[in-house]
Amino acid sequence: MYIITDARLGYVYGLKVYTGAEQNNNRSHSSVYNTVVQLLNGLEGKGHVLYYDSYYAYQDVIEYLTSQQIGSVCTVSSRRTSLPPTIKKARRGMAKGEFISLKSGNLLAMLFKDQKYVRLLTNVHSTQTKNGRPVAIRDYNQFVKGVDRSNQRIASYFFRHRHLKWYKTLHISLLETCLSMHIYYIRLELKSQRST
Repeated sequence: MYIITDARLGYVYGLKVYTGAEQNNNRSHSSVYNTVVQLLNGLEGKGHVLYYDSYYAYQDVIEYLTSQQIGSVCTVSSRRTSLPPTIKKARRGMAKGEFISLKSGNLLAMLFKDQKYVRLLTNVHSTQTKNGRPVAIRDYNQFVKGVDRSNQRIASYFFRHRHLKWYKTLHISLLETCLSMHIYYIRLELKSQRST
């Protein structure tokens, strides 16, 4: 399942069930691109920022997000062909906390040395640092955990999925997601009513 969640609360905005290889009518874009477009339907132009991992880090996805006024912050693999050579190849001798960045238009590519090398693409950050770390890295680490929070909420209502039929497992997973998000939403509403 592909899930898009709120980074702070873990609330599930949308999900898409993987059903195997799709008949891609639009051959000019990847299946990852089509998945992102479907998940973001209705969120365009509202100033959201999407934090995601290297699986979704394709140039056409980033260009789509930029065109829809959605911020984009993602890690990227060194194997991506569209990366600049200075970001792609890690420089030997970089000290921990050191970083290199390149900017093209509003897209910033960054190579940061932590325990390992981290490559990041963003269209909402600058090279600003705080406490010796780039703000883009700090924000990515803070906000990419929305799906983890969602899974944590769903796990509190966990039901064993040991069925012979795949559709029963899928049905129960969808039911758990809907129920846990509904309960969470009700708790938020009650909390906001008490505070007013």
